[in-house]
Amino acid sequence: MTTKSPDFYKFIAERLGVLTCEVLHVGDDPERDYENPIKAGMRALLIARSGKPPAGRYPCIRSLMELLDLLS
Repeated sequence: MTTKSPDFYKFIAERLGVLTCEVLHVGDDPERDYENPIKAGMRALLIARSGKPPAGRYPCIRSLMELLDLLS
């Protein structure tokens, strides 16, 4: 598997021995890093380092430091 499809994310979770609902995926592509992990049952966030979130209604962070606040 070379594309980040929902099946790809399910495969990765299975290989890691975790449920998809236990994974939080962070990436910068709305389809491959947000929509597809969500379809696989994961939680997802987009990172918009430029400060400009992608078009649409996606939960975004500007840096991985913000992720620490969300997880605590």
